[in-house]
Amino acid sequence: NGSSYVLEGASGTFNAKPFDLKDAVINVSSYKYNGKEQDVFIVVRTPSGLSITPSLSGTTSATEVGVYDVVITGNSYTTGSVTTQWEIKPGTMSLYANNIETTYDDNYHSIKVSAPDNTILTYSTDGVEYTSTNPSFKDVGTYTVYYKASNPNYEDVSGFATITIKPRVVKLIWGETSLVYNGEEQVPSV
Repeated sequence: NGSSYVLEGASGTFNAKPFDLKDAVINVSSYKYNGKEQDVFIVVRTPSGLSITPSLSGTTSATEVGVYDVVITGNSYTTGSVTTQWEIKPGTMSLYANNIETTYDDNYHSIKVSAPDNTILTYSTDGVEYTSTNPSFKDVGTYTVYYKASNPNYEDVSGFATITIKPRVVKLIWGETSLVYNGEEQVPSV
């Protein structure tokens, strides 16, 4: 009813029982690989929602994809310790594969795939059987080359690129040969 209360004549010591971390609500942030060191961020709360700032030990920062253990230890208002895990998940790989369009030049041509360091590339001409050999072509035609990129810190990526080799235009220059009818087949020089 809006009244204030005053406790009169009370004396003594009031002790608050420390909160046991085993009963805490623990939220751990999730991370994606980005090539940089990332620090774990953990929120610890009592079941009633009171935020607690404990100390952390174990692996509290990492760069590579993986699952890491961190130990949450109580402070002066808490007791016990809890081990939990946090994870850096594979990132999204950014790569580029070029299509090639050229004119026949008696040289072999193959696609080029740009990818992050430590990426394993495999290639295929049928999209089924993959090898580490990047196929190359020199004859006139259009060829499809499939590729797969695998890296421990990224999600796998696959795709394809084409190589188009067009016919070379041949230009003939007729010689200055003068032909006189002689009753036999004759051919001008080129």
